[in-house]
Amino acid sequence: MIVLIIILSLAVLVILYRYIKKRFFSKKEAVQEAKIPSIPPHEEALKELDRIKDEKIWQQGRIKEYYTEVTTVLRVYIEHRFDIAALEMTSDEILESLQQIAVAPKTIENNLHQILEVADLVKFAKWIPTTLDIETSLNKAYDFVNQTKNENTPTEVDVTNDNETE
Repeated sequence: MIVLIIILSLAVLVILYRYIKKRFFSKKEAVQEAKIPSIPPHEEALKELDRIKDEKIWQQGRIKEYYTEVTTVLRVYIEHRFDIAALEMTSDEILESLQQIAVAPKTIENNLHQILEVADLVKFAKWIPTTLDIETSLNKAYDFVNQTKNENTPTEVDVTNDNETE
């Protein structure tokens, strides 16, 4: 009977150890990696938009995938640039958050609204946009990133010890 209690106790301790390790330590490392981008957010976003433009997946009939990629790039950019949890928000919540911190002129916010609105229609209502809508959305995505970028974003993280003397 005592042996059974010891075995069950050890099993519970192992499960608890794995849960705590997985739950707290792996997330901490992932958060640290996510918060230290190797290049500025606008450069990363522009590079991804260029990739999407070059792949031309919408011309292959993959319009939903195209809009998913464009909006994901914008959401990641907004998350890194403005420290807004855009990946976890609805389109309306993103727009409301950006309005509260007044990040861009109204025309730029309207452009983002149009991109997100068309993307939502394509993804959820199975709407088929025109070629002009598709190209306009990508151009507006470029405009949003270019008009809201922070030129003073450091490109490298300084990991040297401030107490060291040269």
